[in-house]
Order: sequence, then C-alpha cells, then structure tokens
Amino acid sequence: MVAHDIGNMVGYALAAQYPERITRWVVIDAPLPGIGDWDNIIRSPLLWHFNFRGPDEERLVQGRERIYLDRFYDELSADPKKIDGATREHYAKLYARPHAMHDAFAIIRWRDAGISPVVSSVLWSESVGAEVLVFVFLGPWLLSLLGRSGALALGAGAGVMRWGVMAQTTDVTILALIEPLHGLTFALFHLGCMRIIVNTVPSSLAGIAQAFYGTVGIGGATALATILSGWLFARFGPAGFWGMALLCCLAFPIIWSLHMALSQDLGRSTSRSA
Repeated sequence: MVAHDIGNMVGYALAAQYPERITRWVVIDAPLPGIGDWDNIIRSPLLWHFNFRGPDEERLVQGRERIYLDRFYDELSADPKKIDGATREHYAKLYARPHAMHDAFAIIRWRDAGISPVVSSVLWSESVGAEVLVFVFLGPWLLSLLGRSGALALGAGAGVMRWGVMAQTTDVTILALIEPLHGLTFALFHLGCMRIIVNTVPSSLAGIAQAFYGTVGIGGATALATILSGWLFARFGPAGFWGMALLCCLAFPIIWSLHMALSQDLGRSTSRSA
C-alpha cells in the first residue's frame, strides 16, 4: 500500500487495524501526527502550518488561499518554476471549496476534543466509503424508490441530522454512526440533481446544464457556504454547525416547489401523449 499526505493517516489506520492485509506500506511526503519524534518534528520552521489551525486561522486564510499555498510551492518544492500560475490558481480555487463546514472545521474540532489522528482518519474514511456505496449501489435504488425530489428531501433531512449532531457532541461512537450520512447529504443529493438534468434538459444542452450545475450549483454554493461557515465557526464555535443544519432546512420548501413543477411538466407531457 502506498499512501501520500493525509492519506498516510488513512493508511496507518488500515495497517493498525488489519495488519494481516498489509505486506508493505510506503509513506510519502508527510509525517504522521503523534507518531515518532513528533514534538521535535512540529518545531521545524518548515512545518509551522501543522499548528496553524483554529477559527481565527481559518478566517485569516479565507480569501487568501493563493498566498497561503504559494508559500508551500515556493519553499517546499524542488523547483517552484515547474508550478505555473494556472496550476497555482487552480488549486487555490479548489482549496477554497471544501465541503463547507465539515471538511474545513470538523477535523479541527475533533483534534481539539482529543480525538486521535487515527480515529479521525477512520471517521473520514467512513464518510468517503459511504459516498462510494451510495454512488455505486444504494443511490440508483433510492432514486427508483423515492423519485427525484424524494431523494433530494432525504439528502436534506440527513444533512439536518448530521450537522445537528455534530453541533452537540464529539463522542466517537455517535460520530461513527452519523458520518455515513455523507453518502446521503452529498452522493444521493448529487444523483438526484443529475437525474433531474437528464430528464428535463434537451440532450443538446445537457453538457451546458451539467457544467452550469457543477460551477454554480456545487462550486458557487460551496464557496458561499464556506464563507458562511467560517463566520459561524469563528463566532459560535461548534454551535455554528446548527447554521448548516438550518441551510438544509431551507432546502425543503425549494425541493417541494421543484417537485410540484416537475409533476406539472409530467402531467403536460402525459396529456400531449394521450
């Protein structure tokens, strides 16, 4: 198994729990938090960013992602000139688009609550595994069972539950139970949106519609939610997760309006066919 950067923590968790499945393990580019001579490792001037965390630090970086990342390219890469401006801008935009409150701040809260990097890695892997499970297996079945708007409503409801729980506790057992909801809050919601595009947009415009959805619906909304989540976390701490739960609640009337519009379109199409 070859692991890189934050993947080192995921790889460590796998090797520690299932050593019989790992014959060789290669760790690349990053140390493991808490493992080895960690106290001296974090004193290195090159690793100041390991302790650069918290709500105030998030606010300092917000909107200045390019400046923050340029430092790594210029001081830690073998040849900074190999990383051109377009590449730097691309990754700066990606860095500004974490999965809103969760990716940006959940790990910080867990770490401050004393949850080890290994456990955090397992929780993170659990949410990603749930996403894959929904995309490949459960998602199509849920779409057939609930319909497009029903799938969106289930995703929004899972978001309310997930963020509400995270606002109240860092109990590892409870976190382990709610992290798989990521499969519904992201993967199922995404599948529902894509199904609506496929069913309602002419094939000649499908590519444009998907690009618009990815740029505005995902990118723009995530950027706005990240800005909001930074303010919420800085002002309210963990209680700021309730703000994300509120956003999920606001989705319900929008989903209902969409459901009614889709039902009317289906009725008109059926009348014309008759």
